Amino acid sequence: MGIAARVLVGFVVAAASTPAGVSGAFLLLPVQVQVFNVPSPAVSATNLLYNVVSAPAGAVTYQRLGRLDTRLARSLCLGTAPGVVVGALVRSTWLSDPDRFGVLAAVMLLGLGLRTLLDARPRAAETVTRTGLPPAWRLHAVGLVAGVIGGIYGLGGAALIVPWLVSVERLSFERTAGAGLVTTTVTSLVGMATFALADLAGIGHADAPRWLEGIALGVGGLAGAIVGARIQPRIPVRALKVVLALAAIAAGVRAFP
Repeated sequence: MGIAARVLVGFVVAAASTPAGVSGAFLLLPVQVQVFNVPSPAVSATNLLYNVVSAPAGAVTYQRLGRLDTRLARSLCLGTAPGVVVGALVRSTWLSDPDRFGVLAAVMLLGLGLRTLLDARPRAAETVTRTGLPPAWRLHAVGLVAGVIGGIYGLGGAALIVPWLVSVERLSFERTAGAGLVTTTVTSLVGMATFALADLAGIGHADAPRWLEGIALGVGGLAGAIVGARIQPRIPVRALKVVLALAAIAAGVRAFP
């Protein structure tokens, strides 16, 4: 498939995911491997390139709409930035084997999908939304774990951070979505640079992004992110969670080697 197909896929993924504060890179993972035939481990670096191009548009849109918590974003980035370096190096060495990576990616996607689906269940009473931020050390720790996983799988980390902030820390989607996309942008930039430098240094099986393919996905994602951020107030949160959960589960099933 050509460049136009990648632009379209990037647009659809970002438009569906940005209202939840995630870039949708976790949905691109199996598409890149099984549809676009991007080899391992270049698929992770290419996913991060998609994030670098597309996520800032959503973050800027949220900022212009007055829905960006910069304190939250800063605290998360302090954890994810070092974490993604570790994750990228692990991906380039121990997890460079496609079959081993496929199994772990499938488990991660299935777990994320099931967790999101459970969180979308109707509740007898509405959960009270938290007004203040959690302690900074806890945000740093969550960011660090998400950064490591994001570096391994080519995610910005928000796909793991935002569900945690919403379901465990009781922050609203309106507050976490913009911060999640800022975190994705910073983390992906650091992770992509780590993959590229590791490739130049000959570390393990490190591979730089597939630049043309990743930019094409990102251009589509850029447009989709703007659309997704603007339509967020009109999308029922529960419906959005169900769609993302089912997409993640389907992607996880397809990812098994």
